[in-house]
Amino acid sequence: MDKTSVGSKDKRGEEDERRRASFVRRILCAGLPVLLSNPDGSLSEGHPCGYRDPTPPRTPRDGFLTAADISARLFGDVLGSGDPTVVAEEITVLYERHRTAFAILLVVQAVLQGLFSAYHITHSSLAIHDLTAMYRSSSHHLMSIIFWSLLGAEIFYTVVYLGMGCWSLYTHKAKHYAYFSTWCLTGIVGHVLLAYANQFNLLIFFLRLISYIYGKFLRDIVVGMMLLPAAAHHPSSYIDDPYDHHTPESLTPTSLGSLGV
Repeated sequence: MDKTSVGSKDKRGEEDERRRASFVRRILCAGLPVLLSNPDGSLSEGHPCGYRDPTPPRTPRDGFLTAADISARLFGDVLGSGDPTVVAEEITVLYERHRTAFAILLVVQAVLQGLFSAYHITHSSLAIHDLTAMYRSSSHHLMSIIFWSLLGAEIFYTVVYLGMGCWSLYTHKAKHYAYFSTWCLTGIVGHVLLAYANQFNLLIFFLRLISYIYGKFLRDIVVGMMLLPAAAHHPSSYIDDPYDHHTPESLTPTSLGSLGV
């Protein structure tokens, strides 16, 4: 019984050794590295004859990036490796949808701002009386000047604000969306200061905040459209150099930062 069991164990050991040797031969024939476990628990990597590590991918520090490289980094994970023309058309459709939503947002703000301005004008005497009571001022004339000055500044800002938004929608230029976002941010800060004149409106504040975010989003879409490989051949007039009239053949990381990418 003992000899039989010992013989069977030896056969199993030999079979295991043959399997391991066959497995190692298959790996070596495939030209792949082998990880070997040492008695102390550490690992060693063995390379077959003539094996070379794969070349690592390029980084921006290796040189200039072409528009195709930048486009692959920006849209590769989302859109895959499809036809560049189809990708450009899909992004154009996406831009059109958000452009329509942005236009609706501007119209809503124009209507609301007109209603609130009309309310302040028709109830100006009550508003001036509230300012006088708030600051305990005996000069009704001074409070009247402050009220009408702030109301006039708010109306002037709104006209310029809506004009810049409509102009951005008409030109499809990233620099115009950038100007609109800057002007919108100025209005957001200025509208907070209107709380001291009892004219702060929470609805207008949030609509301007949404417009600021939307303006930066549309600017980034326009910049991304310019960086697509099919941009130079796409018939859409939206795809244009966003900041000047020269389309660069290659872009550095520094120039990408100036474009807002």
